[in-house]
Amino acid sequence: MGVSGSGKTEYMLSVLKGVSHKGKGCLYIVPEQQSLSAERRLNDFLGDSYNMSVEVLNFERLPNRIAREHGNLAVKYIDDGGRNILMSFTLEKLADRLTEYKNVSANSDFVRSIISVIGRLKAGGISPGKLSEIAESVAVKSNKRLYAKLKDISLIFESYTQRFTAELNDPLDALTMLGEELQKHKFFKGYTVFIDGYYTFTEQEYAIITHIIRQSTDTYIAFTCDGSDKALFKENKASADRIKRQAGGICTDVYTGECKRHSSASLAHIERHLWEQDTVSLDECDGNIRIIEARNVFEESEAIASEIIRLTRDFGLRYRDISLVFGNLSDYEGVIDVVLERNNIPFYMSAKDELSTKPLFSFVFACLESIITDFSVSAIKKYVKTGFTPLTVGESDIMLRYAEMWDIRGKLWYGDSEWMMNPEGYNEQLSPYGAHILEIANRARGKIVPLLADLRQTLTQKSITVKQAVGALYKHLTDTETDRRLLEKTQYLRSIGSEEEAQKERQLWDMLMNIFDQLYRVSGDEIVSISRLYELIKLMSDEYTVGSIPTSVDQIRIGSASLFRPDACRAQILGGVNDGIFPAFPSGDGFFEDDELMLLEEADCNIGITKFEQQNRERFLFYAAAAAPSDYLILTYPSGDFSGGSRRPSLAVTRIKKLLPSIRTIRFGDEESDYLYSKESAAFFCRTLKDDTLKNYIRTLLKQNGISISEITTPLFDKDAYIEMKAEQLNLSPSRIERYNYCAFSYFACFVLKLKKKQKIKFSTPEIGTFIHKILEQFLMEHTRSGVFSPPSESEITQSVDTLAEEYFLKVVGGLEGKSRRFLHTYANLKKTLNLLLHNLSDEFSQSEFLPVGFELKIGYDEENSLPPVSFDINNKKVLIRGSIDRVDTYTAEGITYVRVVDYKTFGKDFSLELVDEGIDTQMLNYLFAYCAAGENRKPAGILYYAAKLPTINIDGDESDEEINKELHSALKRTGVILNDKGVITAMEKNGSGNFIPVKLKKDGGFYDCCEKRLLDENGFAELEKKLARQIVSLAERVFDGDMCIKPKRLDEKHDACRYCDYKAVCRYTE
Repeated sequence: MGVSGSGKTEYMLSVLKGVSHKGKGCLYIVPEQQSLSAERRLNDFLGDSYNMSVEVLNFERLPNRIAREHGNLAVKYIDDGGRNILMSFTLEKLADRLTEYKNVSANSDFVRSIISVIGRLKAGGISPGKLSEIAESVAVKSNKRLYAKLKDISLIFESYTQRFTAELNDPLDALTMLGEELQKHKFFKGYTVFIDGYYTFTEQEYAIITHIIRQSTDTYIAFTCDGSDKALFKENKASADRIKRQAGGICTDVYTGECKRHSSASLAHIERHLWEQDTVSLDECDGNIRIIEARNVFEESEAIASEIIRLTRDFGLRYRDISLVFGNLSDYEGVIDVVLERNNIPFYMSAKDELSTKPLFSFVFACLESIITDFSVSAIKKYVKTGFTPLTVGESDIMLRYAEMWDIRGKLWYGDSEWMMNPEGYNEQLSPYGAHILEIANRARGKIVPLLADLRQTLTQKSITVKQAVGALYKHLTDTETDRRLLEKTQYLRSIGSEEEAQKERQLWDMLMNIFDQLYRVSGDEIVSISRLYELIKLMSDEYTVGSIPTSVDQIRIGSASLFRPDACRAQILGGVNDGIFPAFPSGDGFFEDDELMLLEEADCNIGITKFEQQNRERFLFYAAAAAPSDYLILTYPSGDFSGGSRRPSLAVTRIKKLLPSIRTIRFGDEESDYLYSKESAAFFCRTLKDDTLKNYIRTLLKQNGISISEITTPLFDKDAYIEMKAEQLNLSPSRIERYNYCAFSYFACFVLKLKKKQKIKFSTPEIGTFIHKILEQFLMEHTRSGVFSPPSESEITQSVDTLAEEYFLKVVGGLEGKSRRFLHTYANLKKTLNLLLHNLSDEFSQSEFLPVGFELKIGYDEENSLPPVSFDINNKKVLIRGSIDRVDTYTAEGITYVRVVDYKTFGKDFSLELVDEGIDTQMLNYLFAYCAAGENRKPAGILYYAAKLPTINIDGDESDEEINKELHSALKRTGVILNDKGVITAMEKNGSGNFIPVKLKKDGGFYDCCEKRLLDENGFAELEKKLARQIVSLAERVFDGDMCIKPKRLDEKHDACRYCDYKAVCRYTE
């Protein structure tokens, strides 16, 4: 016995060496996580031939080892996953008989918790019958809650135990069975046994140790305690005292004395006094202990990397001389490993990966989820993204994007019909690009769906058993060649030097087959639904992890305090030393309160520890970690968390500061130079340095050493950034011009970087606009074929709406069959809107001298009837204005053709000339001037925005249908600007009453004051054309210069560049 570092292991190894040299057999029993390091230690101490006389074991492997000699223990066990399944079905059968745990019995967390309790009962040598007796004792019965708990637990325990058979054994019974066999067979006879690295033992292990002591030649057991009654060593000393009692007083205590490990006075002082009540200060700190505070775990990880490099560079340590222990390693996974890899620091992390996070298991879960959710896009996406399908990356991306756009599920996946929906949305024409995308999407679907549909057909049968379901899943895995793909992945990882990842991948197939095998053995004949099968496999896979063995001798060792058993090392770094984390706060038993545990202990039922005992255990774990290094101890902690909250240092930090008053906390990150601890970190952080002199100096040094700088493109950090534009021609449209005037960055993100927001195809405002435009266009074309407008009757309008709408949807989405209720409701409302709009347009053109002459008229495109583009030459570069006009109306008088451009707006529009000065609302004006410039004797008559939507009106309820209809028509106002020419105005609307134009004539022939802002004379239009040309030239110059500054226009609530912008997450603009 002795404190940490006092030489207990060295003493045992010296005895072991003497015994083995005499040719006597030795067994060295250590915790499982120390097996590898123990074998290395023996190899260093005894040489390569140590295994001729010494065998390394642990209590978990003992039954198997003894079975190889005696055979009686050679039984087939289920493992943790199998126990979960057995318990799950046990609880399912008992649900109606439980009281305390009835409401949680189906919960997977409860399954694991109750198995843990039963494991503790078995380890404590308590049978279901004995537990029932304890429950009926007077002391327990007086506590009604504890009584109810024990009654339920004993019922579950008994039923669970009865489910085991001669062919189905619980590994938790292995040591109990071993104890029975050791009464018959003297396995340990002739051996000298050494037990090292344990802090305490279970009842089953105590029983085995009793047999070891009785049978072996000699038994040596190491305990970390100093013989005193200190709370820190209470549990260890109690274990030692119990074993001495079991040995019948034939034990000899060997005290190894005080710690001999430390070369530093500070380290020795901490080992002796860390958790003592009285503070004994050491005035001088020799610098071998450092405390480092960082802002968060990211900076803490950088601090740890800098310390490792400092230790190896300045003090000559090898990586293998350094251990890194975290209070909670999961908080640092994905952070510390990335930082160490970036700095080329080799490490081995003892944490293991959960199976459910691995692609093979994700593939299995995605198979089942696809069927459960009737082939939802999210499930199919998971299925494809695992990499176990025959799809290429391009095929999977195109198919999934198409499926997301159209929200494909159910029979649209596994039905016989090919996909026909246009990849570009609700468009009538399928472009060559759209046809190409559609062909790839259908081809990709054909590669994966047939096999998945076969699996669906099997698993959706009634009364399918676990045996049949597992068989179907296995068939799907082999049909998709999953095993071959997994092998290829393993070989690839090995070829690129990722041996650790290759080791993990190699284990996955065997672990999955083990799960299938145990499902088959434990519950093969149980009837199961797909959802239940998913739950069972998830319940099992959550119990397994995959790990790897170290791939190099010279590596940093990383572990979590609760599992890590640090060997002696030269330097120990303790990370995450925060209050309640390291040492951890007592979490409680989970099943029993402290007073209940004490009652059970009085009844000789020791199945848990109190919070006070937990606290002592956590403090001991910290003590063991802090006492492990011989030369250097470094403690680090973050002062903040991910949410911006603050975190306090651990009580251990406070204690060390009191013991070493002269020690100072180092604040990592306060100086920019802190991040320049290695050439790799300097290259990585150079771009973020604020000190330009330092940044330029570091850049120079890195370039001199041939190191590339990790530069992230500057524009992402600079709101006034520019990019290089090499194009000699710029194609603009009025909508692009308006986009740039609103926000230059938005323009570049959309049209230069071509960033697009992923979104589903919905029949929403843009699609509704396209639909209404098409119907209005076809209606007006039909009634102006003769060169004059021919007014339709009311019945003809109704028929036109029905016919044109039906034809449109037949072309675009194959008709209305199978459409959702919401879609059909929208469709019905749109027909009502169209009826009103067509009546309104019919009324307008019945009295108007203007006539539609162009619909969806192209400007600057290589199409028949397209107008030439508007062209500008700027610094030897060309700018072309292109676009598409909804509708062009003309009126000819005295050889002059007056042109009116009309735009349909399904969301309403309020035009203002004031906005034109800001470069906003210029689209229709640009179209107007482009059309006029494309022909002779054309003059602008104006622009109109037509609100192509069902207006909202206020009614009392007493109005007739005719009055309501009149009110609706009067609400269909136009907005815009028109030529201040009464002849032109009355050609648009004979009486100038303002029903179809944005101005209204008085009886005296003048205009109302409110109409002035809606009127421009010929000079006004001419000046406006020049202004727009100047805006275009200025804008084009900025585009050619690469100006993508983030300075959005935010004029008012309606004219706010950021309000509906898709690029907020990219630009990160803040006022």
